[in-house]
Amino acid sequence: MCLKSISYCRGDIEKLVDLIGDCKKKPLYDDTLETTRFIYENLPYEMTVMYQKHKKILVVSPRDLILLAKIYRISKDEIYIMARAIDLPSIPPQKNIVRADTPMGGWRFKVKQPA
Repeated sequence: MCLKSISYCRGDIEKLVDLIGDCKKKPLYDDTLETTRFIYENLPYEMTVMYQKHKKILVVSPRDLILLAKIYRISKDEIYIMARAIDLPSIPPQKNIVRADTPMGGWRFKVKQPA
């Protein structure tokens, strides 16, 4: 399955990248999140590894995942954040929590030029 959405917002794309790329800030905009933490941060090439656990919502079981995320700075006006789920032996799946799989996901931030 592939999903695409487009949103427009005013402001500095660096601030958006900072908000989305920092798992400590995710609770500010995601109320499904139960806990999140960096496993490895400040890796070379703007990569991070983070753990996220999401709450049970109605009939959907709680889920967790380990994400490897990378920021690509194409130019000052275009930035990508790409992420995929990975497995780490040090963080095995937990009983009664579904281990989510994200083969590839991401965001594209691009300054829209005035028409």
